[in-house]
Amino acid sequence: MCGRMKTLIFADMGRIDIERKEKFAEKFGDYCLDISKLVFGGIVLAGVMELDVNPYLLFGIGLFIVIVYYLIVISLHKVSTPSRCGIRPQCH
Repeated sequence: MCGRMKTLIFADMGRIDIERKEKFAEKFGDYCLDISKLVFGGIVLAGVMELDVNPYLLFGIGLFIVIVYYLIVISLHKVSTPSRCGIRPQCH
């Protein structure tokens, strides 16, 4: 096998690896968004049910968790969006 063919094969493997990472980041971002929505729903339900829980603590911790998961989703969305020129850094 000539050197050029080996180079093309390994270049293609690198592209597949990047696509796999982008797909994983997209799916994990969707998962984190779902968890964030479930936590928010739990906060609302716990507030409506009038349990013997400090509401400020409940909403404080719950909103903190929702914000953290939302920030994770935003950062993973940036990773999962395909680049314009195929190379991540310094792509203008």
